[in-house]
Amino acid sequence: MSLFPPIGVALLSFSHTHQEHWAKALVADPRAVVRAVWDADPRRGAAAADRHATTFEGSLDAVLCRPDVQAVTICAETFRHADLVVAAAQAGKHILCEKPIAPSLSACHRMASVVAETGVTYMQSFPQRLLPANHRVRTLLREGAIGPISLIRKRHGHYFALRDLAETMPWILDPVQAGGGAFLDEGVHQTDMLRWLLGDPFEVVALPGRISGGRSVEDTGAAIYRFPAGVTAVLEAGWTWVAGGPTTEIYGDRGTIVQGFTDCASSAAPLPGAAYLRLYRTDCPEPAWTDLGDPHDFWTIHQRVPRAFLDCLIAGHPPASDLTDGSAALEMVLGAYQAAAERRAVVFPLPGGVLRPGTPPS
Repeated sequence: MSLFPPIGVALLSFSHTHQEHWAKALVADPRAVVRAVWDADPRRGAAAADRHATTFEGSLDAVLCRPDVQAVTICAETFRHADLVVAAAQAGKHILCEKPIAPSLSACHRMASVVAETGVTYMQSFPQRLLPANHRVRTLLREGAIGPISLIRKRHGHYFALRDLAETMPWILDPVQAGGGAFLDEGVHQTDMLRWLLGDPFEVVALPGRISGGRSVEDTGAAIYRFPAGVTAVLEAGWTWVAGGPTTEIYGDRGTIVQGFTDCASSAAPLPGAAYLRLYRTDCPEPAWTDLGDPHDFWTIHQRVPRAFLDCLIAGHPPASDLTDGSAALEMVLGAYQAAAERRAVVFPLPGGVLRPGTPPS
């Protein structure tokens, strides 16, 4: 039994489907009570409130003024994030915000200023940081388990654009509301992971693309980032991948790490769709692949996010990812967009950016 009263949470917008995962996790967690739902779309908000046995409130100000609400979760269209974060912070509410953080670095600065001024807790939703397998990979790299790294390849995508994305989240195909396309929506998971593993990159080249001429945003894309330690990172992201998913390949001079959850493409996968984390080392009597365990049901990953948010509010420790992390991951994607548009390598930091790479290799 918790020694603390449950935290009152208001769910701000169900425009992004991840709010549904968050709501279910919060309703099931005795440390929280879902007090209300607000949504710019009243019909969508009222339906969500009914599903989760709470009340719909049509006034954002009324929700944020409630003394029984201590925290909010934001899953609105990306272009609304900054306004909602600022309003919640000014009302003294702690904030969990969906990725990507915002469409622009100027919006990030606005959010950061108010969050710092009010002192509320801000957690950026990057669920990849919450997986034990990813922490294992980070530890292996820090221990030098595979020697100096030369190449990392990250893939992150799904097939929803081939199915019902236009019906379930039509706003995400609008560059004004979403800030970008598939490379932002999916790639931002892995720009954050690359930075978490390697530090800040110093330059990027990129090529987004479309398989459908009817979309105004890219539905797939690839970028190559270079890091001061001499590491090259290839990032591929998209909405049009059948049997695709999050996969990592890391190559060092003494071994290789391969990790996957839902991707059947890697030769190290035991079965299509199976979770795995494998290590290959040459500095052992009989070099071979070793299964490191850490299996994971990838489809529950988003329910980890609100639980981690509650953890940091109750324990008082910093969130797993904060506003600076959200801004940095966005900056890496915006740099890729700029590189593609200008057909050249773009150097970080961007104007107004938060990335602070070290000295590039000669």
